[in-house]
Amino acid sequence: MKFAMKAGALLTAVAISMTGVIAMQSTAHADWDWCFDDPLTLVQGRVIDVQVGVPLTSVKNINGPVAVTVYVPSNVSANVVLSLGVLYPVSTQVVRTSEVWKAGTPVNVRVDVLAKSKAGTSFPVTMLVTHQNAGLTVVDIKTVQGTSNQVVSGKFALSPILGLLP
Repeated sequence: MKFAMKAGALLTAVAISMTGVIAMQSTAHADWDWCFDDPLTLVQGRVIDVQVGVPLTSVKNINGPVAVTVYVPSNVSANVVLSLGVLYPVSTQVVRTSEVWKAGTPVNVRVDVLAKSKAGTSFPVTMLVTHQNAGLTVVDIKTVQGTSNQVVSGKFALSPILGLLP
């Protein structure tokens, strides 16, 4: 049951992500097949799913691991749960900022993604950030589109779960 929910949530997120990619008027093309890897980070008791996508034809042009950095306030519980890239290498880290979080308020989170490309190549990069809340997928950062060798960044506030988030 949990696997089916996770698989359904992942398919929903990919569909949402692809809708955003197709709607973008940047360098993305609707005819590209996208490859996603999604490192997981635990922030204040919630699993944050950072989905990083590159076109299938560009996977061979990735130079080194795709760097995912999750920024959280200094006093927030956060760590990397899974940073395994199946289609390409991924490196994930949590960085604590100077901000101090106040209990009972949303947790400010920023996610940066950097995919370096081999010399003479360039490709689009997309990022979607989600988490589960009461069995539903919550989109924290809707699809952000960027380019290799540039940081793709997004911010969101992780709200308490019905006042239960300490």
